[in-house]
Amino acid sequence: MGKTKKTLEEMDVMDDFLMNAAALDQELGEEFCRLILETLLQRQIGKIHITAQKTLQGILPEKRGIRMDVEILEGEDQESGVNIYDLEPHLRKDMNVPKHNRFYQAV
Repeated sequence: MGKTKKTLEEMDVMDDFLMNAAALDQELGEEFCRLILETLLQRQIGKIHITAQKTLQGILPEKRGIRMDVEILEGEDQESGVNIYDLEPHLRKDMNVPKHNRFYQAV
């Protein structure tokens, strides 16, 4: 599937560029990510920390790593627990999403 260039007006949050731009915005990024998570999970989200384009290396040299579009950490500290979320829009229709998600969870 070839990449097509879109104008800003044609984009939505499923586009990688716009998702990252919104998440990285200093004033609105946290609220943007909180709104998406609260909508998807149907619950209130606590204190969060956002990292865009987070890369995790493979655990062995022959294993590949992952790149999370937006990593969101929810929680105060290790004692109270921390939830890690990966906001990653997928526009490709031919992607095996369950297999992809299992791989990301394993890493």
